[in-house]
Amino acid sequence: MKIPGLRILQEMGVLLFVVSMCWARDQGSHENGRWGQLQTEAREALAAAMVGERNFVRIHAGEARAALRERDAVYTGFLDEAEQGDERYRVGAWRVLALSAPTAAAATPWIRRIEEIATAAEDPLRLLALESLNKLGYTLSAPELQRMRAHWDESQEATMVFLWWAEYLAQRPDALPKIAAALSSSVPAARARAAFVLRSLPITDREILSSLREAIHREPTGTMPRVFLLGAGVVLKADSDDDAVWRTELEQVLANGPEAARYQAAQALMEVSTPTVLEQWGQIMKRAEGDTRVALAWAILRVIARAEMTQKPSP
Repeated sequence: MKIPGLRILQEMGVLLFVVSMCWARDQGSHENGRWGQLQTEAREALAAAMVGERNFVRIHAGEARAALRERDAVYTGFLDEAEQGDERYRVGAWRVLALSAPTAAAATPWIRRIEEIATAAEDPLRLLALESLNKLGYTLSAPELQRMRAHWDESQEATMVFLWWAEYLAQRPDALPKIAAALSSSVPAARARAAFVLRSLPITDREILSSLREAIHREPTGTMPRVFLLGAGVVLKADSDDDAVWRTELEQVLANGPEAARYQAAQALMEVSTPTVLEQWGQIMKRAEGDTRVALAWAILRVIARAEMTQKPSP
């Protein structure tokens, strides 16, 4: 889908950047005075990524702004991206468009495009497409899942985790135990993906939380699976005794880890942190680039929004 004149705006990158900065500052001028400057800086970071990046940093910035209820700007900004870049990028753009669409009807065409790739017998991007559908909370039908299972290699545990996630969303009772069992896999990617999926689910099952604790204790420090496992541990409150230690380790990753690890640390910490971390996160954000900067901006705005919500007087 094309919007007349949007291509001209994209080519006038400087103008669009200025408009985005004005939008961010205007948003900040109406926000809580205590955190207003930091909110403005975080919004500017996301706006800049929406304009200046043409990779998954841009996708993540779009997801962040959509999650922060800035969907109109995101949808308009991504409409002309639907046919741009390589196919991997386009799948990400369709995901953002579905997430930020103003109505369910407007989201449907983008979901259908993703679904076509996810359910293909052979497509190198079907794992990314399935992950995207799962992130959107889209439920595949039983016949679709059956067809997919026929084409997926069950011996590839890391890949199967995302198919089990889809089956969980379709309310298959055996899906969640399979995801949890992957926490003990000998395949690092399977452990990481299992923790990633569990972090997003409302898990209260004691056996699963116990498996998660054990997986964290087994996982060596300095590995990517450990970051995912720690993130799931703190979000799901898997162990009150170890929670503070786990958060501290994630804070260290956020400050000094590699970019992918910092992004995942921020994704977890923003769900459990209080405003006491904001000053430190703001300093890290100012020095950061790419996905780390986007992740910090998103986390800062998420923590502030949650704090403001809890401080509002009851009606």
